[in-house]
Amino acid sequence: MTERLKKAAWFIGYILVGYVLAVLVAALTTVFILLLAVVATSNGPGPAGNELLMIAITAIFLTGAFAWPGFTLTLVGACYFEQRSTTYFCICGVLTAGLALALFSGLTGMPNMWYVFFGGAAGGFAYARFHQRFINWPAQSES
Repeated sequence: MTERLKKAAWFIGYILVGYVLAVLVAALTTVFILLLAVVATSNGPGPAGNELLMIAITAIFLTGAFAWPGFTLTLVGACYFEQRSTTYFCICGVLTAGLALALFSGLTGMPNMWYVFFGGAAGGFAYARFHQRFINWPAQSES
């Protein structure tokens, strides 16, 4: 395996790890906000342990399934505009959440769930921090 191919493999691997991190943070932030809303508006306790685990697993799966188009557009835009800022990735996280919500709502007919935008911003922030720490753009790694 050539050195250039090894760098490309590491680059793609880091992007995938960053995506998983962003999905986990976005989904768990959304679940946390949803639980706060449920507990604040109900008289009884919130969901129990098993229910909470199933909600979190479902949210992680759905976020991973529906966020990849926006994530891909974010990376294309970041490469094209040479962006690495936290602000850029947070804004793109919110836009990705909007796109994922539109895809999800279009397929399921679910009502508008505004709290996913906070999860998108949190996922974008997590990805930005990971990206700034571990990922060099191909143009930067050549020098």
